[in-house]
Amino acid sequence: MKNEDILSREAQSDTLNKLTQSQLSLIDDCVSRLTDIKVEGKVTERSLRDLTSVMRELDSLRELCYLRLFNSLKRGDMLLG
Repeated sequence: MKNEDILSREAQSDTLNKLTQSQLSLIDDCVSRLTDIKVEGKVTERSLRDLTSVMRELDSLRELCYLRLFNSLKRGDMLLG
């Protein structure tokens, strides 16, 4: 194994803390759909489906963050504030 193949603790913690482009796109999409619901100001079947979908997507993002955190703890990484 070469030295450049080994990730430093700093590099590992950086990847732990940074959001990917797809995760940022997911957040932007959720914000857009929530804004549409707020502007419409009515509860419709579509707004209820959108709200449920947004909640599920944000929940999956939360779970992913927990998994990254737990896996980092298992490896013994030091977490930065």
